[in-house]
Amino acid sequence: MNLYFLNGNKKGEHWKLVPPGICIGREEDNDIQLLTPGISRYHVKIDYNTAEKIWQICDLGSTNGTKINGVKITTPQKLKKGDEIQIGEQVILFDESFMETKNAPATVVSPVASPLKIKELEKPGKSTQQIPVNTNIFGGKKEEPSTSAEEPSSRKKIANLLFALLVTILACGSLLIFGMLNNPPEKNKNSNAGKQINIPFLLVYEKQQISKDNVFRFYVRIENNGVIFKLDDLKGRRHFSKGIGELEKDILKRLVDAVKDTNFMNIKNEPPGKPDGDVDEIRSMTICYNTNLNNIIIQNTYPPTSFEQIEHAIESFAEDHGLKTIALSEKEMLEEAERSFVTAEELFQNYQARPENLRNAIMRYKITVDFLEQFDPKPRNYDIAKRKLNEAENLRQKMIKDIRFNANLYLQKKQYAEAISECSRLLMMLDPEEALYSKIRDNKIALERLLSNQNKKGRRR
Repeated sequence: MNLYFLNGNKKGEHWKLVPPGICIGREEDNDIQLLTPGISRYHVKIDYNTAEKIWQICDLGSTNGTKINGVKITTPQKLKKGDEIQIGEQVILFDESFMETKNAPATVVSPVASPLKIKELEKPGKSTQQIPVNTNIFGGKKEEPSTSAEEPSSRKKIANLLFALLVTILACGSLLIFGMLNNPPEKNKNSNAGKQINIPFLLVYEKQQISKDNVFRFYVRIENNGVIFKLDDLKGRRHFSKGIGELEKDILKRLVDAVKDTNFMNIKNEPPGKPDGDVDEIRSMTICYNTNLNNIIIQNTYPPTSFEQIEHAIESFAEDHGLKTIALSEKEMLEEAERSFVTAEELFQNYQARPENLRNAIMRYKITVDFLEQFDPKPRNYDIAKRKLNEAENLRQKMIKDIRFNANLYLQKKQYAEAISECSRLLMMLDPEEALYSKIRDNKIALERLLSNQNKKGRRR
């Protein structure tokens, strides 16, 4: 089966799927690295189920989720011919073959799917170039000296060509020296060519809602390559703070580009309005980059379009860092936590049917804990979710230990097919970010090659 990229910067390319499967995400160590908006560091995994002989897809706890034919998936799903996979803004077709419409651009096959052919060297004796034969080299009849005027004529032509080449080189050298003497500033201007210049970027955003029974404050400061998030919600009993010292370049670039695409630097402050009921809302934003600087304060009035556009970009930026809950109300937070907990319980109860269910259950328990951790004091379900998370993780570690033991035992007995099967089970239990995942995947590939060579030798006999 193949993956066909229907849009984005990989449009027209395709990837041939081979067992055990692939991982897709923004990080370089994924099998397919996608820098399309909405893609998480490790977004999705597509692997081959050797027992059922099917390809299946599993979301790896991505921020924006994974959709199959427009439906968001929460558990591993079987892939069928013609399925459309959507991760972030990237749409991928799962199919054996794919023909574009006549008006579509020509397909550009990726290097992995279609390696370049190396042109063979021409064999001696088949060259079309006429080379004069000197029979004396092979000990044959000596070639008689030419008595015609061809030799002096050839020498004269060569001399003329050398003279013309010398004149050209001298002319180019003179022009180069003249340009350097008359344009010295250009040298200084390009002295830093090839060096990456870090342009400072500062964004400070704060939103406050003050009422008789509550004070809500959300604060984010993005400076150069770092960020600080802060949240205080007295009524919702949420207090949260998170700092990141080194941001991912593509995420920061998306935010900076979104800011620069607005008219923010040209808008001005407007007089404050009256509070809506008993709620006094103040939003402020300071942005600085290059020589541009502007500070806007919005108090109880509708903000300009540019201000709102940057607010949406900040929300997406926070969501890319696992802070989707920051924009949710107390009620929405508790509802999301409850849904994640129920899903985790269902997966945990059925982990024996599919090994990956246990890993996905752990992922959902973690989401529940992250949601409820922002409350102070913590809701009752927080302790339950945390306890179930530890229980599921301990069980996963035990199962990993047992599967590794079985795989090593099969390997010692040279039962390679069984060892490969255990490796497949183990990969389903592991997070692609774990160091052990890469090690087991490499071992499985080595075993598959070993088994293939063994089968070939057996057929030859």
